[in-house]
Amino acid sequence: MKEFWHLNSRVLPNEKDVLRRRISKGNYETHAKHITEITQVEMFKIFMESNVDAKIALNTFVNLKPWYVRPIIVRDTCCCRYHVEFELYYETFLDFGMQCWPNNPPPVSVREFVSKILCARENDQVFYKKQCTGGKKCEECSDLALFNANYHIDANDPQISNRIVKWKRYEYVDYTPVTDSTSTSRKINLVESDISLTDFMNLFRDQIYKYIKHSHSARWKDLQFKQS
Repeated sequence: MKEFWHLNSRVLPNEKDVLRRRISKGNYETHAKHITEITQVEMFKIFMESNVDAKIALNTFVNLKPWYVRPIIVRDTCCCRYHVEFELYYETFLDFGMQCWPNNPPPVSVREFVSKILCARENDQVFYKKQCTGGKKCEECSDLALFNANYHIDANDPQISNRIVKWKRYEYVDYTPVTDSTSTSRKINLVESDISLTDFMNLFRDQIYKYIKHSHSARWKDLQFKQS
């Protein structure tokens, strides 16, 4: 498996493209950085086509990737308000989550976070099942079941209920234009305020499925456009 990843990835020739990882205290391993020029899902399809008898799931296949092989970075980043604002929510969630759940901290990226709270995708699927992204019809992950199991908050715990976090979001605010001090206009602006952790978690939960559905819809439309 590791040999397949190694042979089907491209080594970067620059001296600066050398990765290092810690093996033990004071001991490090270095290796030239490899990148995949296709997505991990596409790589998995190629592997299964050439190894028809193999019985392995996509997640296991990806987990067996050598540490120096890095997936292609998707540059098709949506900068709409849904995505940008959810990133702000997640930044706050990640900040206190590292302390609240030290043995099972939230993933660093939103994409990995979504993969932990929805059912695993089928081996050859790019998208999650519709009943999972909708949040109501899946028996395993609906109503944030996996989220609540991984990131449970006890509202009766005073250390939780009394904790204050920074809440960042975009809102319309009134301002007076420099050119006309007699009128008032509105603009969308990044605002920050203090909020209790329990209140923030309620707001964050309300945003999760909105973000997932929008993200999937935007990605599907993008793929349809590229294939047309």
